[in-house]
Amino acid sequence: MGSSKSRVEASRRPASAPSFVLERLEERILLSTVAGLDPELDSVDAPCDGSVECAAATTESPASDPAPTIDWDATVVDWDAAEGRVPPLVPVAPRASLVWDPTFTASIDAAGERDSFTLDVDADQLITVLVDPAAELRTTFELFDPSGARIGESSGGAPGASAVLQVIEATSAGTYTLTVGGADDTTGAYTAEVILNAAIEDEAHGGASNDTSSAAQDLDASAIALQGSADRLAVLGVSEGGDDHYSFTVPSGDLATVALTALDDRGVAGPEDGALELALFDASGTLVALGASGPENVTRIIEDFIAAAGGRYSARVSGDAGVRYSVVVTRGATLEREPNNELDEAQDLGPTAQVLGEVGQLRSGGGVGPSEPGPSITLGTILFDSTGFRWDIQRNGNINDGSNDAYDGGLVLSGFPSLSTGTTEEDGREIVIGPATVSGVTVTRKIWVPSDQGFARFLEIVSNPGTSAVDFTVRLDSNLGSDGSESGSGGFVATSSSDRAFTTDDDWIITDDRPGSDPTLLHVIGSPGGQRPSLTSFPSGSLSYAWNLSLAAGETRIILHFASQNADQAIALTKAPRLAALELGALTGMSSGELARVVNFRIGDLADFYRFEAAAGDTLQITTTTPGDGPGEPANTLDPRL
Repeated sequence: MGSSKSRVEASRRPASAPSFVLERLEERILLSTVAGLDPELDSVDAPCDGSVECAAATTESPASDPAPTIDWDATVVDWDAAEGRVPPLVPVAPRASLVWDPTFTASIDAAGERDSFTLDVDADQLITVLVDPAAELRTTFELFDPSGARIGESSGGAPGASAVLQVIEATSAGTYTLTVGGADDTTGAYTAEVILNAAIEDEAHGGASNDTSSAAQDLDASAIALQGSADRLAVLGVSEGGDDHYSFTVPSGDLATVALTALDDRGVAGPEDGALELALFDASGTLVALGASGPENVTRIIEDFIAAAGGRYSARVSGDAGVRYSVVVTRGATLEREPNNELDEAQDLGPTAQVLGEVGQLRSGGGVGPSEPGPSITLGTILFDSTGFRWDIQRNGNINDGSNDAYDGGLVLSGFPSLSTGTTEEDGREIVIGPATVSGVTVTRKIWVPSDQGFARFLEIVSNPGTSAVDFTVRLDSNLGSDGSESGSGGFVATSSSDRAFTTDDDWIITDDRPGSDPTLLHVIGSPGGQRPSLTSFPSGSLSYAWNLSLAAGETRIILHFASQNADQAIALTKAPRLAALELGALTGMSSGELARVVNFRIGDLADFYRFEAAAGDTLQITTTTPGDGPGEPANTLDPRL
């Protein structure tokens, strides 16, 4: 990545023994074993506790900073496009993959026209470019380094055919230029994709078939060096309903880990997790390992495979047609498995004593950059979700009626005033009301109603503008429009704890006054690991919940919650655990700053635990440095701590 690294080194004495290294790469960590310490690094000695196994944990910033910011807003590739703003890079799952993948659209409107885009990249990253044109355009493009020298080019073989440039190394830091045009004076629209640190599947874009082990696509050129001799390979592909094969070299006796992850359109783990399978074959075509399920951050994984014979090995991906996926291979290191966020979940480092991982992982999307502000609007306003339910958002952000008397005033934020105007984000699908001053703090409400899902998301953003700490209570009250019928003999109540009692331990509650009448209502208020509410109340016909926030001077915290109107109880019961798990695109459009400040859901992976063997009396020497964080790399605000 950049010229400087981020390490946490823990060595055993005497000096001839190996040392353990924790290295941060773009919000990633590499915990590994190397021979000796860097004499220029400061160190702190810490004795092992005498047990056979010691556990190492890396966490975010110290406890004095209760809401550390994970800056996923940073743009790894800084596009300057005359065609319009290009979205920032999206980190591709698993988040320790070191792969980033932005996609944007533009067009060639006149014969001979060439579009030019610039990107700032640090040295030692790999650049892959894909351009998919419309049927009438035969695309051609060139890539130039900071000196203006052409370092790669590609053209589609015919109008409508993809043009691909695979894994070109950025040998020097600086501004790279991509120019796109139409060959043979053709014109039309195109979609361009710039991928950092991964190859793409040739077959999926008109290249050679990789349907058999003997025709496997070679991944060795996608290698990114880790610590010592360890490295990481990666490819992005699309399942065709048959088999895709990828090959790489593993020396005799060395270890490799192969991870397969199904992706959605945003590059995060997709809903098709069960639709893909993984297998590993040796050079003779003999099956030597099968991918296993289990980790939350990948779909299938083959861990710490030992090559009995050196040579070429091929990973086979099979599954349903049309599923996007990533394949990540680590050689000489293992890959982080989630969950490993608690001591009793500590991941064994295994024979390599190295791991490529990431702290601050967003489990369910989001965090890819703040939304562009939209126009101001007059309040109230009405939005409809994908299932046709009505969200009549009032001047103070409450829902007046919903559909068919779902509410008689719902999601009322205590103390928040009525305002005459608001602003919009997410192409008008998110209504922003405020900021307003309430009891000495600044409060903003954001209500997002997605066009492709059946719920509304609420962000209650509370900031302390003062110079001393303050306490503030976020309380939401809803009149369910039911006159208490949901608690009667014909009504329905369900909670996440599988009973009818709504308590502070519950993540969600479903209420219905009677089947076939008003919408079945779902309210989701948190998840395990998040701050529990200080109050939950469910008297006849109404619903309340509240959180007590302690805000340091200048601090911002966010309460995230959801409401959903549903056609029946079965739909609500299916949706409830998925929203609590932040699925269904629940975090779409939220910036990294917002995600990092949510307190009532466990959104980030704030600590990783690993186990390794150490003898009683051994001394562990631990050292940290900061990452490169240069142009073209994500901002890394993590302060790693062991």
